[in-house]
Amino acid sequence: MKIIVHSGAVLFHRVLQFNELAGTDVIIVHRLLKNSVQAEQYLLLTETARRELEFPEKINFKSSSETYEDLGLIRTEFHDFDSLPAASTASTAGNNFGSRYRESFRLFLKLWFAPFVVGKRFNHLPAESSYQRKVGFAMLTVLMTPIFVPVSAVLLIFNAFKAIKATR
Repeated sequence: MKIIVHSGAVLFHRVLQFNELAGTDVIIVHRLLKNSVQAEQYLLLTETARRELEFPEKINFKSSSETYEDLGLIRTEFHDFDSLPAASTASTAGNNFGSRYRESFRLFLKLWFAPFVVGKRFNHLPAESSYQRKVGFAMLTVLMTPIFVPVSAVLLIFNAFKAIKATR
């Protein structure tokens, strides 16, 4: 799995029945698909994306950069999933269903209530969002939860069986 994340401006324009994306930031993320990271599984973030996203402290990022003739130097950071110690990988695969489910539910609660916490930055809505927009976002999350929770439970069970099969 390779994940490329960038944050920037984009221009949407319609060509026949298709919505097309355009702009320098679209070109940057497209160019980053061919990068110099020497890993099979990684998360690559541009400097701008890294400033806007929060990650658990246990995820270590390494500084890097990519240079493209027409774009110049793009500062990046990456996390190599393959570099996890064997014990850490085993403990991740060995997480029981209950702890994974609790973590998913904790994330949903955060999405439900984070827009309403005064003084806390909420990255999923613009800072100047109205109270009605925040309520709308929270309601959308509440409505989507009955779909996501069972789907995530099925995926967790599937991954648990896959991990058990891999250890045999």
